[in-house]
Amino acid sequence: MTMTALRLPDPPLADERVLLRPWQVADLALIEQASRDPAITVGTSVPVPYSEAAGDAWLARQHDQREQRTGISLAIADAATGRAIGYVGVSGLVWRHRRGSLGYWMTGARRGRGLASAAVALLVPWAFEVLGLVRMEAVVEVANHASQRVLERNGFRPEGVLRSYYEMHGGFMDMVMFSRLADSVEDG
Repeated sequence: MTMTALRLPDPPLADERVLLRPWQVADLALIEQASRDPAITVGTSVPVPYSEAAGDAWLARQHDQREQRTGISLAIADAATGRAIGYVGVSGLVWRHRRGSLGYWMTGARRGRGLASAAVALLVPWAFEVLGLVRMEAVVEVANHASQRVLERNGFRPEGVLRSYYEMHGGFMDMVMFSRLADSVEDG
């Protein structure tokens, strides 16, 4: 029995600032840039050290998630230019429990402008509706207050601290679990 790949947003999700689109080979320059940013590489699958082969493998994994029905990975692109500036996606889909894990990152120069919040605001309602999820989770490093604000702006609530939850660069980090339910009412 052949599984049908998860469908991409059609038309692509966009607002006046960001466009969410599939990853392209031309986006590998952004992945190379992200591989040098410890704020991104801690807790993500961005390859460190970066090589052309590692970048190609990362890109293939992003597309394979959709084919294997385990997630949707999209580039956050500048709405005016189409140039990739970050990542947003839902991974680790657990179909039996209808939940997935939200992830996102922006490169350093683009942080602090509300672009990650805008991308999350576009993807999350789509994922609830199209994928039929009832719960979306996100785990964030305890000290990453900017990322926690992205989640809170998008209706996610903190559920508690998961002690020694992620192994990162040789140590175990405490993480805050956030969640949003499909029937949650968004503020604002």
